[in-house]
Amino acid sequence: MHRSSRKSLAASWVIICTLALFGGIAGLCCGLAREDFAVGLNPIAVLTVVLTSNGLPDIVTISPRAQTLSVLLRNPGNLFQRLPDMTLPGVPRALAAADFNRDGKMDLAVAIGSNSVSIMLGNGDGTFTPASTVTTGSGPSAIVAADFNGDGNPDIAVTNRAAGTVTVALGNGAGGFGTPKTFSVGLGPDSIVTGDFNNDGKPDLAVANFASM
Repeated sequence: MHRSSRKSLAASWVIICTLALFGGIAGLCCGLAREDFAVGLNPIAVLTVVLTSNGLPDIVTISPRAQTLSVLLRNPGNLFQRLPDMTLPGVPRALAAADFNRDGKMDLAVAIGSNSVSIMLGNGDGTFTPASTVTTGSGPSAIVAADFNGDGNPDIAVTNRAAGTVTVALGNGAGGFGTPKTFSVGLGPDSIVTGDFNNDGKPDLAVANFASM
C-alpha cells in the first residue's frame, strides 16, 4: 500500500488496518499494519463499495464540516488514489450504496441536512452525478438500502432522529423514488440495519433508539 505523507495538521484521515489479508485465518489479531489516507475534514462515516470495473473494493467517506464526499479508489497492487472531493448540497449525516438505476454501477444515497436524502448515480469511475432528492423526517441519522417490496429495485430506509421515525422510500429502478412513507419508532433512532429476521423471505428493519427508556 501507499502511505500518504502528513502535510497538514488540519487534515483528516482514513486509517486502513490489514492483517496480511487476515493470513487466511479468521479472527487472527496480530501482525497489524496501518496505512493513513487523507480525506475530508472530520469524517463521520466510511463505506466500502466496488465503484469501478476492476472489481476491487473502494472507500467512500463523508465530511459534515467540509460538506463533501471523499473517494479512495483501490488500484491493482493495493494502491489507493484519492479523487477530488465532491461538494454535497448540505451537511451529510450517513450514506448507503446500491445500484439504484440498475445500470451495473454502484450509486450512493447520502442523508443530507435536516430532512433529505441525496441520490447520487455512479459513473463507473468513482465519480457521481446527483440525480434526485428524497424528503425524510427531521434529523436523518442513518440509512440502509434493500429491496423492501420485492420488485427487484433497491429501496431506502432512513432513521429520523429528531422526529422519532423511519422513512421508507421505494425505488423505481431508474434512480428515482416514490412518495416516502413514515413509521413511528422509539425516541432518538440513531442506527438501522436490515435482515430477514422472521425467515419469510422479506427484508425487515431493526432500529436502535438512542433515547428510549
